[in-house]
Amino acid sequence: MEKKAIAATVAVTVIMGMTFLASSELLIYADSYQSAAIRWTFALFSMLAMVIFRMVKIEFKGKNWLHAAPVALCQPCIYAVCELEGIRLTTVAESAVILALVPVAVAIISALFFRVKISRFVVLCIIVSFAGVLLTVDYSEGFGGETIGLIFLFAAVITGAMYSITSERAAGEFSPNDLAFLQCVGGGVFYNIVILIRGQWAETYSMAIHQPSVIISGIYLGLICSALGYILWNYVLTKIPAYISSLFIANGITVIGVWVGVFFRGDKLTLLGILGMILILAGVVGVGLKGPKQSD
Repeated sequence: MEKKAIAATVAVTVIMGMTFLASSELLIYADSYQSAAIRWTFALFSMLAMVIFRMVKIEFKGKNWLHAAPVALCQPCIYAVCELEGIRLTTVAESAVILALVPVAVAIISALFFRVKISRFVVLCIIVSFAGVLLTVDYSEGFGGETIGLIFLFAAVITGAMYSITSERAAGEFSPNDLAFLQCVGGGVFYNIVILIRGQWAETYSMAIHQPSVIISGIYLGLICSALGYILWNYVLTKIPAYISSLFIANGITVIGVWVGVFFRGDKLTLLGILGMILILAGVVGVGLKGPKQSD
């Protein structure tokens, strides 16, 4: 794999893993949909500013942007709604385990529908990493979430997988900047419509103007995580097959999230948690060393 692609993958994983802190701070003042609206509005204006000042170049001339619309539709719109509702209606353990199936879903969909040849070794690495996720999950809340919540979570898994796959396939026509621009526009418009329908628009932006913590969190989530983060993520998908990159990023975020909790929130790190992270990293490193194998 290219060194630039590996560096971008690590950067995306760290950026996305650190969103836990900013999101936690934002959720003190706003509910989930208000938080999403603030995040993607900051992302939209950040992206527009970068385009206006020529820090980021986008080019839609001669391209059918509808071909890239599924990317923005899957992430951040449908995926985030399914994830938010799924987490709200289930337990932490259930949501963590089910959402960790995204790399598995990417591999299955890629193999069944897009003729991607995945080696047995890669399948083994995916299984090992998923076993690691199971060990890192805190099962103290147990299971027993609502059925509709489970449906939302599985819908999030499928949508998350489709984001990786559609972004990878759109890369032949659109640059990472183009796709990230569409995602920021899609997320900004979508979540503002949501909070407008919910009657929260004025309250949300009054909070965003007057609360310094909300502004700081919004800048990180919007500029760093969403605008810059998705430029990098889409770049990774042009260099590394979706079933590989999803394994790196999704499971890497789990590891980063655990350490963020330990260092910044005083969470306890158990022996099983350490073993789980070792398995996650073993699976990821194994795939990285073996390299992808893809049919024409």
